[in-house]
Order: sequence, then structure tokens, then C-alpha cells
Amino acid sequence: MRNIFKLLLVIFLFSSCLGQRKIASILQTANQLYYEKKYGEAFENYSQVLDYYNIKGLTPGGEVLVSAGKCLFYTGSQRRAVEYFDDAKKHNYEDEQSAFMTIMYYETGQDIDKQIESLEHYAEFFSSGDEIEYVREKLFDKYYEKEDYRKVFYAFNNLPLEKTDNIAVLEKYFVAAQQIGSLKKTEETAQKLYNLDPNNFTGLSFVAKKTFNEAELEFNEAQKIYNAKKTNANLKIFKKKQEELKPRYTLAKAYYTRLYKLYKRPSDAADLAVICQRLGDKTNAEYYTKLSKKKN
Repeated sequence: MRNIFKLLLVIFLFSSCLGQRKIASILQTANQLYYEKKYGEAFENYSQVLDYYNIKGLTPGGEVLVSAGKCLFYTGSQRRAVEYFDDAKKHNYEDEQSAFMTIMYYETGQDIDKQIESLEHYAEFFSSGDEIEYVREKLFDKYYEKEDYRKVFYAFNNLPLEKTDNIAVLEKYFVAAQQIGSLKKTEETAQKLYNLDPNNFTGLSFVAKKTFNEAELEFNEAQKIYNAKKTNANLKIFKKKQEELKPRYTLAKAYYTRLYKLYKRPSDAADLAVICQRLGDKTNAEYYTKLSKKKN
């Protein structure tokens, strides 16, 4: 019955020389109802305007499509609203609010590609929009969720400054930097994580391993030279190098002791056993060797 009424209304408007004036009046009413947040009534009026254009064979204004879509969105018909927004884009019209509503709609679903697409669209066309910070944060998270680490790496630079000191964000950035092979950013991020929280697993494990590996590299090189030619002179050089490395091994031990106490990883106990051997601490070397063989 309702559709018949709408059809009769359109026929009436066509048959009258006042058709366009009537449509203008209906559109004005729709805009007023939208302003008053009477979205259901506003949509009915916008629909009449759109019906007029469709039957007349004219192209409806993108503004009308977007306004009708917003009414649908506010009344709970979000999927239909996005269809209207998409139609408006075909007519070269979109505004920031409809772009953000599209993001909100896809956020409720499981299609991560559509989520990313709507976020990227907003970031490209509304880079100064009111919701740009939210959009950039979401893009960073969605890229990470999809394991697109190169995009995660570059999206980090677009985050608000305060977010770049957030531990959860830095941990994701650390993974991205590692995955794309950026050693400099990997080290910088791990150090930053450690500075923010000395017990943070990512930061602590990285600085512990780095300190240990650097000391081991020099130790093994010196040992290799001595083993190649076991002279008193080379033994003296080797022992001197051992003494020089003790402060670094001591620092590595401090890192690893805390790391093992917090996370109880056998691999950390194994490294601690080696460190204790280098420091001449046989008792603890045996103790950590046993721990390294325990199953968690």
C-alpha cells in the first residue's frame, strides 16, 4: 500500500508543472527533519526525492544519496546505508562522515580486507579529517593483524606522537622492523621498550642477547687466535681479553638473571650457564646447565 502511495505521488508530481517545486519542498522538509534528528521521517522524504529522479531518468544528487544513507545508518540499517554511500561515490560525491560510517560498518564484520580498504580510503581522501588519528591507529593494528609488516613499519610514522611511546604499539613495530630486516630500528625499538619497562620481555631479551652475543663474538675470536697458535704471548693476549670482557659478561648476567627469573625459559638458562663459565663461576654454570634441560 505504501509503495502504491509513493508511486501515485510521483505520478502526480510528474503530471503537474509544479513537480520540481514539490520535490524541492520535499527535499527541504527532509533536510529539516534530518536536522531535527527525525531520521526515519527524513529518510521517507529523501526516498521520494530519489524516486522522482529515478522515474524521471535523471541522475540523483550525491548529497541526497549520502543524506538518505546517514538516515539509514542512524536507524540501524548500516548495510543499506553503505550501499547508498557507495552509490553516491559513483556520482562523485562523498563526505567525511559517510566515509567514517563506512569504517564503522565494516569494523563490525570479519572481512579484514574491507576494513583496511575503508580505512585507507579515509586516510587518502580525508587526511585532515576529525577521525584521522583513530583511522591511522586502526590501520596500524589491521596491517599487523594481516601480517603486512612492511605497511606496519611505515604506518608507525603516521601515528600520533604519544602512541609511539606505547609499549603495545612498540612491540608490534619491533616485530615489523625485525621482519623487514631493519636492524637499526629493531635495536632502537628494543632499547626504547627496555627504557620504558626494564622487565618488558621484548626489550629485556633483546638487550640481554645483544650484550651476550657481542661479548661472545670477541671471546671466540680471541680463543680462535690462541688455539691456532698456543704460544705464551698469545695466551697472555687471550687472558687479557677475558679480563676486558668480564664487565660485559657481568652486565649480560644481570640481564639474563632477571630474564630467567621473570620468564623461566630454558634457552635463557643455557646462555646463563655459558656466561657463568666465562666469569669462572663453575657452581652457577652447573646450576644453570641443569635448569636449561628442564622442561617447562
